[in-house]
Amino acid sequence: MRRAICIIAAVAVSGLMLTSCEKMGKPGDVSEAIINLVEALQPNSVDEYLYNSEKVYHFDTWSGPDDMTYLYSQEGVMMAAFGGFTGKGDGRCIDFFETAQKLRTIYSDGHWLRHDRKVSARSF
Repeated sequence: MRRAICIIAAVAVSGLMLTSCEKMGKPGDVSEAIINLVEALQPNSVDEYLYNSEKVYHFDTWSGPDDMTYLYSQEGVMMAAFGGFTGKGDGRCIDFFETAQKLRTIYSDGHWLRHDRKVSARSF
């Protein structure tokens, strides 16, 4: 009986540790919608921007010529696509790269970046 209790306790603790480790790297101030999109799309990187007074997220999913990158709202709604065969994307948010202010990179190369890495110059 005592051994069974120890085994159950060990399994419960390891389950809690696994759950907390999975959530440990995710930034606490990013919406669940964006976190879910990152996990579903597995982009190369995700940058947080201030665009038209709102936080938006640029997903770099580029893997070769004619691929697209995507801009999402905090709610996970796609706002625009950039790139593609013509390089002009879908024609929405055409002033994004001229007017948006990059705040930080939140995800890169399969890793969440929790620190507030501020960017002073544009890195487009």
